Amino acid sequence: MENKLNSESFLEKINLFGLKSLVISGAKKDKLKNVVRIIVLDYSIWIILFGIVMILSSLTSRFLTTVNLMNILLHSSILGVVVIGESICLLSGKFDLSVGSTVGLSGALAAWLMVTGQPAASGWALHPIPAILIVLLVGIGIGLFNGFFIAKVGMNPLLTTLASMIFLRGMALIVTSGESLYNFPPSYQFLGGGTIGPVPTAVVIMLALYIIFHFILNCKKIGRHIYIVGGNPEAARACGISVEKVVMLAFMMSGFLAAVGGILLSSRLNSAQTISGSGMELDAIAASVIGGISLQGGRGILLNTIAGVLVIESIRTGLVLLDVPAFWIRCTMGFVIFLAILMDTLKVKLK
Repeated sequence: MENKLNSESFLEKINLFGLKSLVISGAKKDKLKNVVRIIVLDYSIWIILFGIVMILSSLTSRFLTTVNLMNILLHSSILGVVVIGESICLLSGKFDLSVGSTVGLSGALAAWLMVTGQPAASGWALHPIPAILIVLLVGIGIGLFNGFFIAKVGMNPLLTTLASMIFLRGMALIVTSGESLYNFPPSYQFLGGGTIGPVPTAVVIMLALYIIFHFILNCKKIGRHIYIVGGNPEAARACGISVEKVVMLAFMMSGFLAAVGGILLSSRLNSAQTISGSGMELDAIAASVIGGISLQGGRGILLNTIAGVLVIESIRTGLVLLDVPAFWIRCTMGFVIFLAILMDTLKVKLK
């Protein structure tokens, strides 16, 4: 009788251990599936970009030409620089609507400082290097202004940066007296219109900035703090992180990068116009979200926003090559932004 009980107990133990191993195995499989799903969601934008390129190249033979691809890269470089700053703001849990106007003012200010012999110019004829340094400092100052009132005073990011957007556009009109400034020094034109080998200088600058800020976000303390503050500001405070300081730094980075974008744009066009950068704030937010930066903050991979920028520019260029009317292009871009927001919402739910 005792032997029978022992054998039954032994069998029960084997069964329990077997079930336990099955449960553990099942849990591991579920965890693996979730990891694979998250990886696919995080990097699916590159698959989408490839699909868009294939579709557009099948619709028009002019899309995959070297000239057109270089044109897409050149247009993407300026937006890409601005997107880096916008993405950093989004990662911190905020957003910046003033980047487009900062682009316009930066180009106008640089031109005003350098150009001579034109009615709207300052006549100072500064060398491009000090002119660029002044413009970059102004961009940082704009970001500091926005960040201070949003982080320290507690003003709404939407309304604060909207007010800045309107004010800065007005400042661009004042600086240039509403006129275009042109004929910049060759060294300045090289930044946006030159090439390093076969690659446009602006593309090299964009890629260098992506590498630098990707390193900052992933390998430096301030980068980790940006993610933490964007994901859970209260938890960040509990960990001793200065949320206000982090938000202000995020906006200063955004202002700096928008100023770089303005310099590159005016350099490429060899002119500064008061309307330069108009609407770029919406393109920057769209490219960031398409690239996987969450509107809720704290989530996203900066390098993926390169694909977001390329998606926007590829669709826009492809539709132009297909002779699609301008109003339909705007409708299409609006639909793309809607899909990006929908994908962001679904990704949050799945995670």
